[in-house]
Amino acid sequence: MSVIDNATNKVVACGHWDIFPDQRTPEQMEDLTSFPPAPASANADAWSDFFENFAERRRTILGTKPAAILCTLTTHPAHHRRGAGAMLMEQFLKNVDDAGLEAYLEASEMGKPLQIWRHWC
Repeated sequence: MSVIDNATNKVVACGHWDIFPDQRTPEQMEDLTSFPPAPASANADAWSDFFENFAERRRTILGTKPAAILCTLTTHPAHHRRGAGAMLMEQFLKNVDDAGLEAYLEASEMGKPLQIWRHWC
C-alpha cells in the first residue's frame, strides 16, 4: 500500500503487511524468521545479531498463532511528520480490526510514535 502526494503524483510513503487469519505453516514460519546474508560491506556478526533478534522475537511472540504483521512502513524524509505514515498505520490497523487479529509491529526509533499514537485512539 502507498500514499501518493497529490501535488507531485509521487509515492511519499509505503507499507507492507501480512495477514495470517489461520495458523502459519512451517514454510510460512521459515519465511518470517529467515533473513538475507550480510552484504560484503557489512559487519557479518552485527548483521546476524540484528536479524536473529527479529527472528527470535517472531518465533517466541508470534509462534504460529493467527496475527497481522506490519513488515515495512517507510516515509520519504521530505514528508516525515506530515501524516503519511499515520495514514498507512490507520489502514493496517483497520485491516487488523476487520480480521479480528492481534497486530505485531517492529519499529525503529522514528516509528515508535506511530505505535504510541494507536494506544490513545
